[in-house]
Amino acid sequence: MMNKAKLLLLEKGKMKQRILWADILKWAGMLLIYLGHLPVSENTYLFIFAQHVPLFFFAAGFFATMTPKEGSFWAFLLKKIRSLLLPYVLFSFLTIIYMLIVRMYTFSDVPQMLLQTLFGIRNQTPAIQLWFLPCLFVISVFFEILKRIIRSRIFIAVIVVALYVVGTFFLGHQPTNDPSWFWNSDSAFVYLLYYFLGALLFPFFRDWKYSRKKAGIKTLFWIFFLVSLGYEVFLLFQSVWLSGYLQQTLGQRLFQAANLISTFILLFFFVCFSRFVEKVPGVNRFLAYIGKGSLYLNGNEMIFKNLFSLLFGVLGMKQIVYGSDEMMLLFCFLLMVLLTFTVNLLEKLLFGKLFGDARR
Repeated sequence: MMNKAKLLLLEKGKMKQRILWADILKWAGMLLIYLGHLPVSENTYLFIFAQHVPLFFFAAGFFATMTPKEGSFWAFLLKKIRSLLLPYVLFSFLTIIYMLIVRMYTFSDVPQMLLQTLFGIRNQTPAIQLWFLPCLFVISVFFEILKRIIRSRIFIAVIVVALYVVGTFFLGHQPTNDPSWFWNSDSAFVYLLYYFLGALLFPFFRDWKYSRKKAGIKTLFWIFFLVSLGYEVFLLFQSVWLSGYLQQTLGQRLFQAANLISTFILLFFFVCFSRFVEKVPGVNRFLAYIGKGSLYLNGNEMIFKNLFSLLFGVLGMKQIVYGSDEMMLLFCFLLMVLLTFTVNLLEKLLFGKLFGDARR
C-alpha cells in the first residue's frame, strides 16, 4: 500500500492540474451571472438567482481543500490578498474611471466612490459586480483559520452550518439580498456553507469514474440526474409560481430550508452537466478556457455591458438585443467570448503576475 507521504504527493499533483469540468462549471456560472445582471423577465431572474451565487462559491471552494494549506498562514494571507483584493481594487479603479468618462460623474464624486469601494458592500459600491471578491476573501481566510485550529471535519461542519443558520435567520436582515457589513461579512455567514461543500465534495466529484461503477450505482446516478434535470427545466418555466406557492404554504424557516434543498439539487445538476460537456471534444476546452478567466470576466462585466448598451442604442439595436431573454443570453455568451480573447488576454499579460495568476 502507498504510504501517507506518497498519497499526499499524489493529491498535490492532482490539485495542480487544470480540471476541465471545473472550469466549464465556472463558465456556466459566469454565463448566469452575466444574464442575471440584465433586465430579464421575472421568471428568468428568479431562476438565475436560485443558483448562480451559490454555484460561484461552491466552485470557489473546489481547491480550498479540507486540510490546511502548506506554509505559514501569512503566506496564505498574502496569496489571497494578491488573488482577490488586488483585483478588487484594480477593477474598482477602472470602473470609477469609466463612470467619470462615460457616466458623467464628477471628480467631487470620487471621494464617496472610494469610500464605498473601501467598505465593499454589495449594492453600495461603484463596481457592484465585484462585491463577491472581498466576500470570498473573508470566507477563504476564515475557512483557512478554521482548518488550522480545528482538525475535525465534523466540528468544522457544525460551525459552518451554525453560521449559515445565524446568517439566514438571526441577523435581522437578509445578507444574501441586502448585506450591510464591511466586505459583505454578513453574506459570508451564508455562502461559507457552499464554499465548504465545494472543498469537501470536490475530491469525490473529481475522482468519480462512471465506467467503474456497478449497475446499481449507475442506476441511482441516472435517477438523481434526471430528477435534477427535470427540476432545472421546471424552474426555468415556473420559478415565479413555485416561489409564490412555497412562500404561501410554508413559514419563513421552512421556505429557507426548501430553498437550500433546491440549491443542492441545482448544484448537483451543474456538476453533472459540466462532466458531460467535458466529454465533448473541442467544446470542452473552448468553454473551459473561458471559464478559467472568470476573474477578468467579472472585472470587465459592468463596463463592457454598458458600453455595448450605448452602442446598441446608437445603432437602434437595443430593442432587438434586449427584446427577449433568449437574445440577452446570446449576447452574454458572445460578450464573454469577445472579452476572453481580447481585453482579458491583455489584462492577464499586464496583471497576471501581480494577481498570482500565471495562466494564459
